[in-house]
Amino acid sequence: MARRHFRLQRKQKEAELRKQELERLGNLNSLKKMTPIDFEYYISDLFHQMGFDAHVTKATGDGGKDILIYKKDFHAIIECKRYVKQKVTRPHVQKFYSAIIDCKADKGYIITTGEFTAQAISYAIGKSIVLIDGRRLIRIIEDITQGAEQGAHADMILRLT
Repeated sequence: MARRHFRLQRKQKEAELRKQELERLGNLNSLKKMTPIDFEYYISDLFHQMGFDAHVTKATGDGGKDILIYKKDFHAIIECKRYVKQKVTRPHVQKFYSAIIDCKADKGYIITTGEFTAQAISYAIGKSIVLIDGRRLIRIIEDITQGAEQGAHADMILRLT
């Protein structure tokens, strides 16, 4: 019984430390300075904080998906684009849409520290793709690190269109 209590306390402490790290690094300057792999792990931790089971895929040959997320009967993929000045273009979104179909995912999220071109945004309309640019990402990070319930965050992300 004491061992289980100790493990639970340790998990709670680790979760709090992850949340503090998300908050500390939750600004565009810090995110843009990360390596692409570190950015993927940061986004994975962000979804984990929202109650998702999140797994970063291997660095190369990932088939257009950087993170796999699950929650109950929901399965989605995430593509991370840690860009400083470059924009995510329509061909990036088209390629990612193929990955969503291949994985039979319910939804796909492209998350960038930058922006999307008008053609990329136009292409995503009506598809199971959620585009999250740098400014929107910062708002999501602030919401998650400043308090509301995990379920509310997950619902917010699932509804983003």
